Parts: sequence; structure tokens; C-alpha cells
Amino acid sequence: MLRFLILLLTPLLFVFATPSYATTSRFLLVSPGSADNPHWQNAVMLAQQAACQLNVELQVGYVSPKKRSNWLAISSYIDQDRALDGVIFMAQPTEDNQVLFSKLEQHAVPYITLENSLPPEAMASLETHKSRYPRWLAHLSFDDVQAGYLLAKALIERAKASQAPPYQLIALSGAHIEIARQRNKGLHMALGESPDVTLNQLIYTNWDPERSRSQTLKLLKRYPETNIIWAASDKSALGAQQALGELGIKPHQQMALGGIDWQANALKAIKKGEYSASVGGHVLLASYALVELFDAANGADPQSDSRNFANLAISHPGQTQAASMATLSRIDFRALSRALSPDKRDHQLTMDKLQPTSPTLLSKACLPQPN
Repeated sequence: MLRFLILLLTPLLFVFATPSYATTSRFLLVSPGSADNPHWQNAVMLAQQAACQLNVELQVGYVSPKKRSNWLAISSYIDQDRALDGVIFMAQPTEDNQVLFSKLEQHAVPYITLENSLPPEAMASLETHKSRYPRWLAHLSFDDVQAGYLLAKALIERAKASQAPPYQLIALSGAHIEIARQRNKGLHMALGESPDVTLNQLIYTNWDPERSRSQTLKLLKRYPETNIIWAASDKSALGAQQALGELGIKPHQQMALGGIDWQANALKAIKKGEYSASVGGHVLLASYALVELFDAANGADPQSDSRNFANLAISHPGQTQAASMATLSRIDFRALSRALSPDKRDHQLTMDKLQPTSPTLLSKACLPQPN
């Protein structure tokens, strides 16, 4: 299992200039979120930056919120005159992924899947029949169990540093899907190591900040001694933050509060001392997958079939300064490519690889321009 720590992402909007030189390969990234989804918006921008550095064309498709079908998004690009050299997507639990994989095999298109979106048994079934899918180069996932665990540990530590016992926690989970289940599992692991912390109640918010706000008001009325709020996403935690404001409770100071995803407003709140922690890392998975596809298109064998990436919990204002989008977009993704540096032994994604390269080493066309 490959593990690495990732710097903090502060989302900003940028316009990426199109390089003037000709590209040689054409890849597709299918976003499961809409174009205005904060997480996927930044994941797409970083993947575009990687594409610019690698001198390849990256097109972006979006899964319909009604159909939830990757194939509908992919097929229109496959039918174009120019060949598609690879696809990156997150498997949908509502789609027959064996059929989807078979169609990609029939069209001879390599592909990489992302995230813990499928139930374990569904992923295991696909992996059991891996020989049927030789163009399935890798599955790259974000360690959601670890994310839930790290967040809970950070919040418990904060509560114990700022308040007297008893320590009581309410949990705002997401939807009834695998990603939320794994984050919940991490929470329970941390609680198992902290017998002096009581879980009052765990509820599902469907990732909705307004629902999180209203449910937090009800839960705090039911459990008035609560001093920790764990949320499976920053969206839910920010909804809870609104509820705290309505009740006159100061987040972070009087209530340990945090979520997962490194959302911009959460990071701003950490800087202000109004939010306790945010955990993240998976925003870079699509960029890394693009490097893998680039290497495969240029004759380099995949590093391994499956990799599970680790996260970083941000709980100190100084940490939020380390990696703005401007910083992350200057990462030298070429340093991760085995095709570009075959004699180099280490191509794994680790902290030293995430240091921004000098702007002078990059084409001006690849540098983000503030909008």
C-alpha cells in the first residue's frame, strides 16, 4: 500500500491557458460531480495542470445526476474521429460496471478508476475477474477509513485541550454509500481508542449543509452537553457551524468541530480559529491517474493494480498557508512519470514530490492565471 501525506488545498479559481504546441495523446476525465462542485472543480483544474505539463490533451465529461452513468459520459468521446488514449472515472454503484469495463475493453481504451465508491463485494467481484479487463490499469483510492479516524482523533484532542469532561460527540455522516460508511468506520475506530468519549448519535445528512444545520439544532437540544461535532464532509460541518452561531456557541473554542474535504470555507475558518480540523488528500488522485495513463501510452508498465492513498489532517492555522491552489498547480507532475525519467527509481507520489517547482521550469502556458 502506497501512503503519502498531501499538503492542504485552498481552492481558488484560475483560468488555464492552452499550450500552443501540439499534443500527442487524448485523455478523458469523467467527473461524478457537477462543474460547480468545489472538490471536483479543483480536481479538474489540477488534472488540467498535469496535462499541460505532460503536453497531452485532457477533456472533461460529467456524469448526469439523473442517469449516474459513466458510459453515457464516455461514449460520446469514444465515438469521435480521434482515438481516446485513456479514461479516468469513479465507478458508479448504480451502473453495471462489468458491462462498462467490457465496453471499454471492446474499444481498446485503457482506464483507471478512482475512489471508494463501490461496496467491497462489488469491487472484489471486479478484481476477481481482473483477467477479463487487461486495460484496467489501476484503481486509486482515498483512505476514507483513515480520514474518518484522523478527523475524530484531531477533534477529540481539541476537546480535551480546551474543555473539561465529560466528552460527548455527535456525528453528521453523508449518504448511505460506501464512502460515508468507511468514514464512519474510521470514527468508530477512534472512539474505540477513547473510552472516555461518548457517541450520542450518528445521523445521515445526505451531504446537505442545510439539513446538517437543522439536525444539529435538534441534536444539541437533545444532547446539550455535546462538545464534539464530527462530520463526514466539510459541507456538513459548515452547516453545523451555522447552527452553533444561532445558538451562540463558539466553534473550536466551545465546540470541537471539523469535517473532510479541505473546502475553502473550512480552511478560512481554521485560519480564524473558528473550525478545529479538516482532513483531505483525494483532490490529487485524478492528476496522478493522468500521469499513469500518460506512462502507459508511452510504454511504461503500471506501478501496481491498486493503491490506497493516505490523508493529512489540518488543524493549525499555519498549515493552511502551505498549499494554496497556486502552490499545488506548480507541482512538477513530470517528476512522477516513469516514461519521462525511466532511469529514476522512485516515481511514487510522496511529500517531496508535492513541493512546487520553480515557475521558470514550467511553460508559461502551464501556469495558472488568476481570474
